[in-house]
Amino acid sequence: MDADLKERIVDRLTSNIVYLRIDGGLYRLLAPTKEKRALADLFYTERIAEVKYSDLISRSQADLILQRTGMWGPLQQKQLEEYQTAIENLKIQMYQSLYNKKEQKAILRKLTGFERSIERAWNKKYGLEFMTWEYHAENLRKEFLTSLCIYREDDTQVYTYDNFWGSDATILRRFINHIDKHPITQEQFREIARTEPFRSSWVLGKEEVFGIPVCDLSDGQKNLILYSRMYDSAYENPERPSDEVIDDDNLFDGWMASARKEGEKERSRQEVDKLLGSKGGGHSNADNVFVVANSPEEADKIKEMNDLNARVKMNQREKAVIDKGTVDEHNLPDVKMELRNQAMKQMAER
Repeated sequence: MDADLKERIVDRLTSNIVYLRIDGGLYRLLAPTKEKRALADLFYTERIAEVKYSDLISRSQADLILQRTGMWGPLQQKQLEEYQTAIENLKIQMYQSLYNKKEQKAILRKLTGFERSIERAWNKKYGLEFMTWEYHAENLRKEFLTSLCIYREDDTQVYTYDNFWGSDATILRRFINHIDKHPITQEQFREIARTEPFRSSWVLGKEEVFGIPVCDLSDGQKNLILYSRMYDSAYENPERPSDEVIDDDNLFDGWMASARKEGEKERSRQEVDKLLGSKGGGHSNADNVFVVANSPEEADKIKEMNDLNARVKMNQREKAVIDKGTVDEHNLPDVKMELRNQAMKQMAER
């Protein structure tokens, strides 16, 4: 993003004002206050009674149609979640391949493919959204709320609750079209949050940088605050990532996901340590600890603490017991393999 565009977006976010000249007149759009949002909620409630029983369908009916036609159901939802998991894992791999540019390019191609798959999946999932009464009622609420925030040069409102339906919508349409044509992407929010000119203002003032109560923050300002806090956590982390990682969204996401998983693993280890202690099982770092779980969930928590080799051994032992019913310890597959390796080692030494 070039410096000029970035500065204009920062000005737009910090001022919360959009100016437009329409038919020779100067108009401005302000951010909605809590009072205006409350009035828009009343408007929405009143409109629901009119829209709900028209020829439109409900969201639940749309979901049912998609499921009956095979367009979207539990199988597609599961696939979408698998795509999302795959993207997170690819970003972790990308971060772990920080100094292998060739590997990063290969991962990026896979990442792009999964992102396109997710986009297609979302289009299917919400393919009938425009046919629902909830969608149209919510859009009408947004338009009404936008109209309440448009002012003339003399500080008078162009639209009010009483004149909304009878007024010319030209000015409202111009503002809505302008906003739709100039959206602020998540990538732009992230770049603004971690770079100048906003970064230094954030460091000095934090949430007070906007000079308004939290309840009056716009959605854009809330987004910027959340991303700024996210980068704060990285800058303040004892294992702070390099600037190269921070400046690349995919690498940074990979670093965060990796750190989160390590944190979850450590918390699970502590929970299992407490669990083993309460059951007299000793410490979870021991080679073999046998514990009777009280529930499937508790068993899963204990199994999570095993590494890949341990899980393979567990699966082999379970299969042997299922196949033969009763198996002596020295006849377990992994024990037999270990005894064979020890014998071969002794022969080689002799």
